[in-house]
Amino acid sequence: MRVSYDADGTAAGDLDPVAARAVIEQAKGAVMLVYGLDAEQAFAILRVRSQETNTKLRVLAANVAAELPSIGVTGELRSRVDRLLSTAHEQSR
Repeated sequence: MRVSYDADGTAAGDLDPVAARAVIEQAKGAVMLVYGLDAEQAFAILRVRSQETNTKLRVLAANVAAELPSIGVTGELRSRVDRLLSTAHEQSR
């Protein structure tokens, strides 16, 4: 789902602040996972790209988040996350 724009340049169907924050966090998490960055570094990448393209951060994040399912997850990554989820409760004891 790409964000469309109204004639005045505002994003059609703008997200409310809570939803906008959630979609930014989702995009940030994807960047963190793929590039092995911390939250601050991932947010900086999104912010810089937003500025470079003159696109609102929430719109950029919504577009990234919308495309995540089409990227797919490799079997190895899925297996590693499955293992992590099944043993994470043991890690913090």
